[in-house]
Amino acid sequence: MLFSSLEFLIFLPLVWGLYWVTPRSWHRGLLLIASYFFYMSWGPIYGLLLAGVSFTNWLAGRLISRDWHPRAVLTSAVVANLGVLAFYKYVQFLLENLSTLTSFVGWDTFS
Repeated sequence: MLFSSLEFLIFLPLVWGLYWVTPRSWHRGLLLIASYFFYMSWGPIYGLLLAGVSFTNWLAGRLISRDWHPRAVLTSAVVANLGVLAFYKYVQFLLENLSTLTSFVGWDTFS
């Protein structure tokens, strides 16, 4: 589901409307379910990715709340989140450029 698709044009007002008509205690759950549905509309594997990131952040929050090396835990959580973002955003770009560079010297690395 892309932001510019008809599905999203239906999905967003539906979630927004449900948010305002449900009791306040349901809001977090509704947004969590809507987020998982949105990510999994691209493919079920993205639900697992979101679950892993969610669990990592939940665990970091629990460790920080127990005053267990809060600065180190926060730094690790931020690095993990940025690592996932960087991987999914830039790995294809880096592989394409690496393939182009190696083809100049005659190496056929990614065919």
